[in-house]
Amino acid sequence: MLLAQVRCLNEAVSGSCQKVLKPWDKRLDFSGHSLTSDDGYPELLLHVPFDGAVKLKAICIIGAGEGKSPAKLKVWWGLLPGRPL
Repeated sequence: MLLAQVRCLNEAVSGSCQKVLKPWDKRLDFSGHSLTSDDGYPELLLHVPFDGAVKLKAICIIGAGEGKSPAKLKVWWGLLPGRPL
């Protein structure tokens, strides 16, 4: 994964999307940053580029401690720059 190139639209704190991606063994470590959206824009659009072939087996999303979590998750893969969705 190219962590420096991870970006997110509508994030409340610029660059916070790069700090929430963690290895599996650190997924329950909540001492770091959180990813929240701007007021008025509830959707987060996260772009995570990889520099080679990847076999993605799972996506783990852990919501906030107040019972808040995403209602939907949409995933697109195999997208190339300039190619429509």
